[in-house]
Amino acid sequence: MTLFLRLVNESAHKCRELVTAVLRSLIQKSSKRFADVVWQMQTGSSGAEGASESLLNGKVQLLSLMADCGKLAKSDVQKAVELIAGVVRAAGESALVYSMKQTKILEKKAAEYSDDDA
Repeated sequence: MTLFLRLVNESAHKCRELVTAVLRSLIQKSSKRFADVVWQMQTGSSGAEGASESLLNGKVQLLSLMADCGKLAKSDVQKAVELIAGVVRAAGESALVYSMKQTKILEKKAAEYSDDDA
């Protein structure tokens, strides 16, 4: 769990690379139980929204490492695809909302400038 949190929260690229290497080594030595634990990780909407997003991104990273190490069962692969599709969909929706807010701000400022010119 400590390594997972470091993977999710670390800002230094080199540190994330090293944590990923350690996690990859541990995953290669892991049993099916590890995959079950990863799936049970709570990454839904509970708690702060940013924290939930970080945990979800970390879960996707772990699943990617597990897939890379050949540690995902066929049923896990389908669940991973659905999870990643949900992450992509949510990111797209978030980007759309942000873009709409920024457009409204720019339109308001443009209207203010045109009023000043009149």
